[in-house]
Amino acid sequence: MLMSRRCVTHLSLVLGVCAAAALPLSIPAPTLLDCVFLENSNATCWWEGVDRAPPNTSYVLHVDEMLQLNCSVFQSRTCTTQGNSCSVPILTASANYCVSVAVGGATWEACSPRRCFHGLQAVKLYPLVLHRLSPAQGRSRCLELQWSIPTGFALSPREIAEGHLLYQLRYQSERQLHPQIEETDLPCVRYTADSAHSSGPAPCRLCLFAPFTEYSVAIRYRYYRSQHWSDWSHTQLARTDEAAPSVAPQLWWWVEPRGPEGRRTVVLLWKPLTPLQANGHILGYNASCWCEGGPGVTHSWDCGTLLPSNTSCRLVLSLQRCSCTLTASTVSGPSPTGSIALPGPADAGNSRQGSFQPDTSGQEVHSDWTVSLLMCWQWAPPPETLGVSPLNDTTLQVRWTAPRNRAAVGYVVEWTPVTGAAPHGPSWQMVGGDARGAVIAEGIYPEVRFLVSVRVLYGAEPGAEQGVEPGAELATETYSRQGAPSAGPRLWVTELGSASVVLRWEPMPVEQRRGFIRNYTLHCRGPRGGDAWVVMPADKRQHSLGALQGLYTFYLVASTDAGNSSSQLVTVDVEQDRATLVTVFSCVIVPIVTVLMLVVLLRHREGMVQVLCPAVPDPAQSSLSMWTPKMHGKVMRDTDKASYPFLEPVCPSESDHSFPLLVIPVPERLCRVPDVYAPQAYIEPGSEHYLNVSNPTYRSPVKDEVLEEEPPWVHGESPTSFPHLLQILVQDCDDGPPAGDASPLGGV
Repeated sequence: MLMSRRCVTHLSLVLGVCAAAALPLSIPAPTLLDCVFLENSNATCWWEGVDRAPPNTSYVLHVDEMLQLNCSVFQSRTCTTQGNSCSVPILTASANYCVSVAVGGATWEACSPRRCFHGLQAVKLYPLVLHRLSPAQGRSRCLELQWSIPTGFALSPREIAEGHLLYQLRYQSERQLHPQIEETDLPCVRYTADSAHSSGPAPCRLCLFAPFTEYSVAIRYRYYRSQHWSDWSHTQLARTDEAAPSVAPQLWWWVEPRGPEGRRTVVLLWKPLTPLQANGHILGYNASCWCEGGPGVTHSWDCGTLLPSNTSCRLVLSLQRCSCTLTASTVSGPSPTGSIALPGPADAGNSRQGSFQPDTSGQEVHSDWTVSLLMCWQWAPPPETLGVSPLNDTTLQVRWTAPRNRAAVGYVVEWTPVTGAAPHGPSWQMVGGDARGAVIAEGIYPEVRFLVSVRVLYGAEPGAEQGVEPGAELATETYSRQGAPSAGPRLWVTELGSASVVLRWEPMPVEQRRGFIRNYTLHCRGPRGGDAWVVMPADKRQHSLGALQGLYTFYLVASTDAGNSSSQLVTVDVEQDRATLVTVFSCVIVPIVTVLMLVVLLRHREGMVQVLCPAVPDPAQSSLSMWTPKMHGKVMRDTDKASYPFLEPVCPSESDHSFPLLVIPVPERLCRVPDVYAPQAYIEPGSEHYLNVSNPTYRSPVKDEVLEEEPPWVHGESPTSFPHLLQILVQDCDDGPPAGDASPLGGV
């Protein structure tokens, strides 16, 4: 009965206070938004103010504590403010409350609807106390937490044991920029009904961390029917235990340009595992290769003990097909095995050079030089396209198109500076098979030419050696930023002719170009002043100039997209060559004159023949042919021939090529018979009037003395009778001696 009266009294008071709410209001009532109850502290509520409230309008918050909802008020508290929130003291959150807010000035004008609820529905618990955070032994992904509830806790052990608390974990690793928040369950705090608060909970294990990683951890909680989380506990730090590496190291290779005869020097390359992948301190690496040696025969090589700081290993392998593997180890065990295949000569294909051989000549063609092996191998397809663009002075963006009709398990991006020095291993990185691009940010510098290439990694064919198969590369040359050449080309004169000059130049070393040479410009300054120039493509190496005379100055300008540089000056004195007139005269005038002389000679050939070769009189047509010499002595008879054996014609033998001896009467002062008419003819002197024809000396018929001049008849008439006489005598030799006086010689 007493309880009923109190409820009626309370209801009358409420109706009296808020009676104005039923009257016409000049301003709207405020809207209650939310309230927060703190155990043994206060209750704070927020509301939305009245827009049309006059100045100096006050708000009054009413918080009524009661044993049961909508019953008598056990205790009523109010606070007045001109703001939108206000707090009143309370003793416990484990009670029923009704809350309203009124607005007014001198008199009450409006009151919000009352909101009644249990205090735990709006309670905000005090933060818990986190005592310890430690690694869980043998569990590399777990941490153990130990905490306790604060004093003046609003919930009973029974409510805690029934799971009326919800938890959130905030943790951040040493490699994370922002913390992560996860809702979790802490089974270690499930108290029994008779558990004492002072005993504290047992350690609680959370297994949602990465191995060998330091974390900062904080916890908060809330009553499951409340929307208000407690404040975060203070932070504790701990590192999880080590584990075996979670991934295999990325393995690649590079073949040195030269190796022992019949072998190749292979450099195995790998990337150090990241701390997130290593899961602990790397103790070392284990690298080895197996090569085919024949049917069912394999040979193995290993790199021995490798320290954690090692990132490469050099092995001298056979030229056969090989497979290489690599593992990294921590105290908890080895990593998964990384493997890759190396081709051998059994794979027929095109020959490729296994070193970095950039084209450092001056030709600015984006090259076709490649990085490959000292062996024959049929390479798998390269990417379809490749493009490289600079992001800034030290970063390049690489993009490619995947090959068609074959799935890729990964890609290897390689880059190396293009220099004239000895080749060295490239920088490289490996990305997944679904990647279509990569960012290069290691070892990139402005105004330095880089060769960038991409290879496809294909999965091993069924039955093949373990490991991925690298495909052919697609490469291009690029700059992160181009600059003007640091030096000009070297210019010199290779040929200096009459009124002409040939200039040649040598391109700058690739380190001095600092960009792609787009063109060359040759400048010329002549004796009359002025400056002329000609622009030539980047692959040209010499230029010829003609019609020059005097002193000329030349210089060459090499241009890139960012600027240009000039060569040294070359001065040439071009003079008219004196040998030119002689050459023209010898090669042109002389042949023309010769041709004209030949034409004239041909037109007057008969007269010239008579002048150069005069006709010789024929003795047969002269009186000499009818002349009979005066003979001193009688006509020789047959009986007298024995007394004059020398008059007998002597016939030549078959082996004798001389003419027979002839007896020829000669007139006085007959000097000689020309050898052309009587070669090798001998006339033995039978009297003082005979002459030895073979002797070209002119002798007197009377006495043996040399005549000073030839007899006139020799020049007057041709001695054609002598061959005639010789013919007769030779014929007489063949037919027998002439008979009697029938001889034309008159008795001889």
